[in-house]
Amino acid sequence: MQKGGGANRAGHVNGAYTNAAGFQSAFVSNEKAALGENHQLLNFKFPAAAPLKGGANMPMIIMEGCRFRYLQPSGVDSNSSHKWLLEDMTLNVCERSRIAIIGKNGAGKSTLLKIMCGELDVNGGEYRRHPNLKVAHISQHHIEQLADYLLCTPVEYFRQHHGAKDEQEVRQFLGGFGLVGSLALQRIGTLSGGQKARLAFATVMYSAPHVLVLDEPSNHLDADSLTHLIEAVKSFHGAVLIVSHHQDFMAQCANEMWTVANGHVKVEIADELRNFDGLFESYKSNLRKELKC
Repeated sequence: MQKGGGANRAGHVNGAYTNAAGFQSAFVSNEKAALGENHQLLNFKFPAAAPLKGGANMPMIIMEGCRFRYLQPSGVDSNSSHKWLLEDMTLNVCERSRIAIIGKNGAGKSTLLKIMCGELDVNGGEYRRHPNLKVAHISQHHIEQLADYLLCTPVEYFRQHHGAKDEQEVRQFLGGFGLVGSLALQRIGTLSGGQKARLAFATVMYSAPHVLVLDEPSNHLDADSLTHLIEAVKSFHGAVLIVSHHQDFMAQCANEMWTVANGHVKVEIADELRNFDGLFESYKSNLRKELKC
C-alpha cells in the first residue's frame, strides 16, 4: 500500500466516499503563498496528557449493551416502539486505540462519536469512562465557528477560550500547529482554510486530552498539512477515533474499523493477514452487493 497524505484512493460506492486529492489541491497554492519560508512548519505538536491511573492497557471508555435514540426536547420518548438508532453496542477504547468509524451517511457515525465524547447519553446499557478522562472532539463545527471571530487574531481567539495566557506562551503553542511568526497576529479573516483548521486544532488540543476524536479532519487541509497531521496522530500517545471520507488517512492512522450499519456497530481489527485497506475493500464490496439486490 502506498503511503502519503496525497495518495489517490478509489471512491466509496454511491458517492459516499470520494477521492479527496482534488479537493485538497485547491488549497495548496494558497497555503504555500501564505506561509512562504514557513511552509515546512505545517506541523501539529500534540501535547502529552497526564497518565491515567490503571495503566495503559485499561480501557478508558467502556460500553456494554448500550443503545441510543433521539428523544423529544422534553426528554420523553414519544414512541417507545420507535427503532433504535444504535443498539447492542459493546465497545472499548484503550490508551493506544486507533479506530476508524465508517458507514453510510445517516447511519449514526457522528452520533457514536458524540456518545464516546460524553456529549450524548445512552438510553440503555452501561457506559463507563475513566473519571479523569479528557476528550478533544474536533469537527467541522470548530472551523465554522471561527466565522464569528474574523476580526480577532489567533492569539486573541485562543485567549478568549483559555483565559489571559502570556502572549509569548500562546504564540509558542500556536507555533506548534504551524501558526508561526506573524500568522498568530493576523486577523482570522485573512487566514486560509488550512490555517483556520490548525487554529481549531490548537485551541481544542490545549487541554492535553487522552482521547482525540476527529470528525472529517482532512477537510480544509492541503496534502502537506494532512501528512503532518498523520504523523502527529501516529505519535500521539492517547486514543484516536476517526470519521473521514479520506481512505488513505484512515489507513495510515487506524488499525481498527468500526462499521455502523442497520443500528449496529461491527468491530474488526487489522492484522498481518488483512490490513486496514483490506478491511475497507471488503466493506465496499459488501455495499456493491447490497446495491445489486
